[in-house]
Amino acid sequence: MRKTVLGLLACALGIASLGVWTPSIATASYVVDDGPRFSMPLPAQGRSDVTVDQYSNSAKELKAHLIELINNTSSGVIRISLYGWDDWDAYDSTSPAKAVVGAINRGVSVRILLDAGAKLDTDYDRIKNAIAANPGHGSFIKRCGVGYFTTSTTGRACLGTKVNHNKYFLFSQVGSSKYVVVQSTSHLTPTWGDHEWDAMMTVVGKQDLYNGYVDYFEDQTANVRRPDYYRTVTDGNYKAYFFPRAGGEAYSTSEDTIWAVLNNVTCTGNTTVGTSSAHRTIIRILSWQITRAEVAKKIRALANDNCWIDIATNMDLMGEGAKGYLKGHSRINVDNGNSGGFYIHGKYLLIEGNYNGEADSKNIWVGSPNLTYPALKDNDEGLLKIKSASGAWHDAFRQNFRNIMAVSPDATWNE
Repeated sequence: MRKTVLGLLACALGIASLGVWTPSIATASYVVDDGPRFSMPLPAQGRSDVTVDQYSNSAKELKAHLIELINNTSSGVIRISLYGWDDWDAYDSTSPAKAVVGAINRGVSVRILLDAGAKLDTDYDRIKNAIAANPGHGSFIKRCGVGYFTTSTTGRACLGTKVNHNKYFLFSQVGSSKYVVVQSTSHLTPTWGDHEWDAMMTVVGKQDLYNGYVDYFEDQTANVRRPDYYRTVTDGNYKAYFFPRAGGEAYSTSEDTIWAVLNNVTCTGNTTVGTSSAHRTIIRILSWQITRAEVAKKIRALANDNCWIDIATNMDLMGEGAKGYLKGHSRINVDNGNSGGFYIHGKYLLIEGNYNGEADSKNIWVGSPNLTYPALKDNDEGLLKIKSASGAWHDAFRQNFRNIMAVSPDATWNE
């Protein structure tokens, strides 16, 4: 069971009322609580059509978890790769930067990579100063790409040709838990979770998965353009995908990871999961933006094969090509998440049914990529697949998706 966020922030931040940066004391017996977490935006709280559960009960759920992990790291290495970090002291008194400084002061090696356009503020300097005051541990905070702050979206990534859009956190050991991977859909902002639907997945004890992420981080740290970088690593029920993919080539569905995933879907053959009547496979998609028309075309083909598809996205950001394939089909339901004070920032794909020849299975893909062309070919991005062996984690994602759909109106196509 997740701790309540107010109590968690009070004990985890270790910050005096006058703003003094007091290092917290890491607990050696602490055990990481793995699994999914979701933000519960402020407008959703108290609504009868939104379910509150152990995975989602606060707008600050994700931030609180991250701070708790950092504050319980007493040694080893923390690695963070982010698109943006503007949750600095000037904006938010609970910035995770305070936990980072505490870890550095305890002798933890903290290594942070940011997109070249990441906003800098007071806490950035405090992290830099803490690193300078604690030499010899290999800590750093760097921005990818060329030059310094720029509003350009070109050359800001470590490997790709556009931006470092990653949102992952790696811990060699937290308390008594080793090899902790946290794949998030959100970067750090002052309003993280207040109005945005976001998700986070924590995996513990999977050394091969952890090492795969570490290798990716080290390759990012080299800061050398590799537009055809694409790598994957598999560890039991987990698989990670690292981008950019085929960035020096024209787009092809043969190089589209999500298209390939959808190509492994069979709409029939289930006996217990999927639609309630005929147990047809259900595909659920949450994405900030959808522009890859070829993926939308594949979705429509699956709907023609009697799969059911639910999509929640920000309709004002959807590409016209994608709209052409997704509208007007009785088995494709699209809701507009940018409405009523809500905004979709999460990115995940759920397949409940027959996947890769296995009927009645439940699979999750969650990470930083949106369904756009740059996310596939130009950006540094990370995506994590989880085969939900018991189904519990998939069902937690499914409930989060249902919450989003409950508050999101049906899409209008402006025909």
